[in-house]
Amino acid sequence: MEAYRLFAAVAVAAFSLSTTGVRGQDLPTCVKVDDCSCRLSSTNEVISLQGLNGNKKLMDGIVAHDGSRYHFNPCQSKLNLSTTCNPRMDSAACQTAGAHDVYSLGRTTLVEFKVVSESPLQVTFTYDGGTADGDNIRQLELTVMCDLSQTDDLVYVREFLDWGTQRIIYYMTLNSKYGCPGYSPPATLEISASISPGSIMTIIFFVLLIAYVAAFVAFGFAQQRRGRDLIPNYKFWSVLPGYIKDGAVFVFTLDGRLGGGGMRGSGKEDYEQL
Repeated sequence: MEAYRLFAAVAVAAFSLSTTGVRGQDLPTCVKVDDCSCRLSSTNEVISLQGLNGNKKLMDGIVAHDGSRYHFNPCQSKLNLSTTCNPRMDSAACQTAGAHDVYSLGRTTLVEFKVVSESPLQVTFTYDGGTADGDNIRQLELTVMCDLSQTDDLVYVREFLDWGTQRIIYYMTLNSKYGCPGYSPPATLEISASISPGSIMTIIFFVLLIAYVAAFVAFGFAQQRRGRDLIPNYKFWSVLPGYIKDGAVFVFTLDGRLGGGGMRGSGKEDYEQL
């Protein structure tokens, strides 16, 4: 227990130091773009947690040392924590401490952004409007740190009651590649699902052909037919190759006689010249 308290004290101290920035140096601002993104004034790059929207690990929650589970979903969109954080339908995060102890820690629509350190880059996402406890409102202060080796490393730091602002502030950190300015996921190969009109006509043709053959065979069985008599239009298909051969011979023979360099006929068996 003593070791844990020492670790917690060190974590809180490190967190406090990280938020002081560099003395004498003006930090850039991070202007809100949407509920989970902001744009740095220094580089005009965007920091966006959109890639974590609906992240299963974060929505399922992390377990803190006190046994509470903390759930997080940075961007509202159509995904929300309503099943866990009732009655708040737009909660960015919530705390569950049992079947009935469920608290919203802040709303996605009430978020503010602030750069607290440039090297390394750290930006706080402050979500206000959580579940009230008497006169005190719950609030989440999430420090997002750029880490290209991590995706969803969420860590609970501490809980603090600020009597001056009447806020119960929950401090957490998030190490993630989505906390890096301008980060975008690697491009994925997109396969078009569209079908051309020609493909549709081909599919329809073969479907109708199969249906026609199946219906003819079934009708033939009903008429006690067997063997080749079950083939639709058997006489036509049996002589078709001969027709094709005769047509080809006629074309090439005619071409030769007109000087096209094709096959030349001779004798009485040739076709009559035109």
